[in-house]
Amino acid sequence: MTVTYEEVRNKVRDLEFEEEFTIFECGGLEHFVCFSEEVQDSPGEYTPSAEWVTGTEITISGSIRGEFRKPVLLHEVAEFLLRESYTTDDGNPMYRKEDTEAHPIAREWDQRYARETLSERAFREYLEFCNRFD
Repeated sequence: MTVTYEEVRNKVRDLEFEEEFTIFECGGLEHFVCFSEEVQDSPGEYTPSAEWVTGTEITISGSIRGEFRKPVLLHEVAEFLLRESYTTDDGNPMYRKEDTEAHPIAREWDQRYARETLSERAFREYLEFCNRFD
């Protein structure tokens, strides 16, 4: 399966966050999204194969600005879908891209989404925000 920017963008764009957690489908997998003040070292992080979804659990820092949440979510979903693949018939994981390849693509996509959806000022602030973590 090939993941595209347009597919991830459309899913994230149309998503409405629930108060405690949100589950949505993208790339043929379900993703569990929640917010936590405990995430401090990055804007968000994912854990593959959460028990209650077929895709990943994504935790986004609860302290980031609301308008930055969707670009961060897009980054995490894209990075997971670009890097992780489904398991093979023998149960072994199969990777599409190494993390060193997936992260720059995900960064390009989240910045593209931010440019499309944020004001010019908010976009510059988003870039400054992201640069603190790279």
